[in-house]
Formats: sequence, structure tokens, C-alpha cells
Amino acid sequence: MSWPVSQILQDWAQQNSKWKFYFEKEIGSTNTWAKESPEILQDKFSIYATDFQTAGRGRFDRTWTDPQPGSSLLASWCLQMPAAPQPIFTEQVGKILCQSISKTFPQLKFTVKSPNDLLLNEKKLAGLLIETISKGAQIRVIIGLGMNVWAKPKELPFSTCLSEHLPELSKEDFKSFLTDWKENLNGLTTHTHL
Repeated sequence: MSWPVSQILQDWAQQNSKWKFYFEKEIGSTNTWAKESPEILQDKFSIYATDFQTAGRGRFDRTWTDPQPGSSLLASWCLQMPAAPQPIFTEQVGKILCQSISKTFPQLKFTVKSPNDLLLNEKKLAGLLIETISKGAQIRVIIGLGMNVWAKPKELPFSTCLSEHLPELSKEDFKSFLTDWKENLNGLTTHTHL
């Protein structure tokens, strides 16, 4: 592992002051942490990140397995929304994740396994878990993103990681991906039909 993913995310977030950044070295689930945070309805844009999840989750009560601490992007991106998102929203987020990472690494073949898995060469690279909370007129969407960057779970043979295909993965390229991802997420907040 050349650099800890959460450190690059934190450095990047500090340069994007619009996003409030929260970090814990180890947490059960970043989505659960975000949902239970008293700050979530105060922040328009926030990121809850960790190096390791002890109870990472996916859709339909599936689990997310972390290969080793610090090797994955484990974060929940929380957005203020003008209205509750429609069912197509999860699929839309999967598409923009694929677009963002494909723009940064055009030499690789990324696809979406609808609605919430990102594949690299037909193997799972990342997963999304999207949840909504509301209080009165306040609506927040929580987009949990787990991505294998430096390692993949050994017990999951159909998984992969970025470094397997990009041994010289640079911090700058990863920050470029984060910037494009953020810009696409910001665009979602203006589309009330999603």
C-alpha cells in the first residue's frame, strides 16, 4: 500500500471546504454513523469516512468486507436534497460513479452491474448503499461508497482492486477522481426528479 486512502480523502476534502469531513479510524458502518450523527441535518454536504468498517453493509442486508485497514475508500457522502429522490436515483448514482472513474482512468474497462455495483474487467471493484433521512423539510441522501483501492477481499474471488490494474496509482489521479465524483454529486442536488 503506497498511501492510506483515507488520508488522501481527508487532504482532498480540506481543499474543498464546502464539504464537512468526519473521520474515525474504525467504525461499524459509515452510513449508520452518518444517519445517527446530530450534524447530518446541519451540513449541506458532508463526508463520513473510516479506515475500517466492522459492520459494513450493502443492499438487502448484505455485508461489505474490508480487505485490510486503510486500503479501501470507505465513505458516506451526504447531500442536502430539494426533494426525496425517486427509485431511479440509485441507478443514476451508479452511472455517475462509472463516468467519474472512467474519465480519470480511461484505459480501464469499468461497467455498472445495476443498480449499485461498479465492476472493473467484470470483477467487483466498488459498491454503493444509498439511504435517505428526512426531518420536516430537511432531506439528506446518504451515498455509501466502498471501493477496493490497494487490496481486495481474499474470500471474494470475483472482486478486484484498482492497484491490481494500476500498480503506479498516484495520489493526484485519485484526487482527480474524487473531484469529478464530487462535481457529479453536486449536480444531483439540482435535479428534483431523481
